[in-house]
Amino acid sequence: MAVTERQTEDRATMQARLDGLIRGGEARTREILGYVEDQSQRLRDFVWPLGPAGMGFYTAGEERALAVTNRRGIPAQGEPSQVIATLHPHATEQAAGRLDLPGGFMKRLADGAAWQRTLAATIFDEHATNAQQERRLLVRVVGTRAMAVLSNRYRRLNSLPVLEAFTAALDEAGAVPYAGTWEDTRFSVQALLPQMFELQLGEHGWEYLAFGIRLRTSDFGDGALALSAFTARLVCTNLHIGRSVMREVHLGGRLPDDIMFSDRTYELDTRTTASAVRDATRQVTSVEAVRGHVAQLELAAGQAVDPERELAALMRAGSIGQGERDLAMGALGRSDTGEVPAGPATRYKLANALSWVANQKESVRARTDLQELAGDYLGGRGGR
Repeated sequence: MAVTERQTEDRATMQARLDGLIRGGEARTREILGYVEDQSQRLRDFVWPLGPAGMGFYTAGEERALAVTNRRGIPAQGEPSQVIATLHPHATEQAAGRLDLPGGFMKRLADGAAWQRTLAATIFDEHATNAQQERRLLVRVVGTRAMAVLSNRYRRLNSLPVLEAFTAALDEAGAVPYAGTWEDTRFSVQALLPQMFELQLGEHGWEYLAFGIRLRTSDFGDGALALSAFTARLVCTNLHIGRSVMREVHLGGRLPDDIMFSDRTYELDTRTTASAVRDATRQVTSVEAVRGHVAQLELAAGQAVDPERELAALMRAGSIGQGERDLAMGALGRSDTGEVPAGPATRYKLANALSWVANQKESVRARTDLQELAGDYLGGRGGR
């Protein structure tokens, strides 16, 4: 078979795979959109003081789960004064940080046996009771679960309008949401441009890639809002996630005791952020931005590297562990084009080895962290 015929066949196969990725992800994307909408409708905010008449910690229910309430009963959003919510592990760690307690230790206590949970509640309650009276904390509750305990300077945003602005900008660019992740305290949505891109590896053939964009955010202080471009290697869907073009840090003016007074600020901040997300999405999916990204890939594909040395440097920086290093070296040694590109060791090939290792992770967070590392490494950076 002539080379041109083989390449034509490969192009058709990879374009079909890209089309399949987009079609196959529609249901998952709708599911995540549904989660965000449901959560935004059930989310309630309370600003509670510390001190003897303020925030209190208990063990509640048959399972004696660690819970938080407001002893003084400051009205918030028209809700009954006595709101009792069990603490999510993320909120437990945040509460510990706010009360100058060791987060990991308190989280282990709260996840332990009944006596440990009781001890955790006692420690929390004593620290909250004896804190300065003027200090207040923002508690974000979904249903009966306290998902976050934050500074009352936390800049609240409504994720739903931000996500809607993102999807509207995707429609304008012709990009299609195809994947996403949903964790208790943060979520992400990924979209792909439907056009396939090609990268020539000299005598080692061609790479077929898709270009996309990812929005990740949290309503609970689990990371700043981030908008990042990425590339996907179509033969194995290795992802290289670039650095965020915007990081919306949730820090604003202090919230009043009655959260209703700051609803207008909440709406204005959300509207401003949604507009910024829309503009940044247009920028990242522009023809110029995509061309620049392809040029970066071409540069990385031509840059020879010593894998042993590069991976050792990443280990020293704490970006990867020994197990991840060994998996990456194994993928490079096998040179299976279903795992990494063909040809000698280059920055592009090693970035793909890191991304392939990411694909082996069961944890969404661990997988995403390694995909981001692959994107950093591809761009000549060692990690974020």
